[in-house]
Amino acid sequence: MDIPKVRIGLATALVFFGALASTAASAAGDLEASWQARAAAARERLGKPGLDACDKAYESAFAKPNRSAVGKHPAYELRFNIGKRQMMAVYEFDGQSLSAFLLVRLPPGWLAYQKAHSKTLSVLVPTSKCAFDICTSNPFVDGACSGE
Repeated sequence: MDIPKVRIGLATALVFFGALASTAASAAGDLEASWQARAAAARERLGKPGLDACDKAYESAFAKPNRSAVGKHPAYELRFNIGKRQMMAVYEFDGQSLSAFLLVRLPPGWLAYQKAHSKTLSVLVPTSKCAFDICTSNPFVDGACSGE
């Protein structure tokens, strides 16, 4: 066995695996940075006048997403609060790619509907006489999905 070749092979493997780890960390950092930018935009909108109860619930949910993990997959939980009622939704990711949108909790009296072939979930809150849209395929879109 040639010792220099083993050292070169080992060094190459360490560089390769280091690059993979760095790429994974960068991808996770990009996702976190996107969520931080979305939260900052929501906080800015919360400071503007003229928001109804649904607008406030929507922006407040995105202003403070709760990051967690489903196994190894990052997930961001959003809580939409109006009065004493709370809707909860989760965006789950596989790396940088959105893998699932979950509507976890819908308060009694609220209505969530999604038209066929649409990626937008519309939520009606009759007691507050307001509504809001959520893009289920892209959390970084404000309201309805692009083109809908």
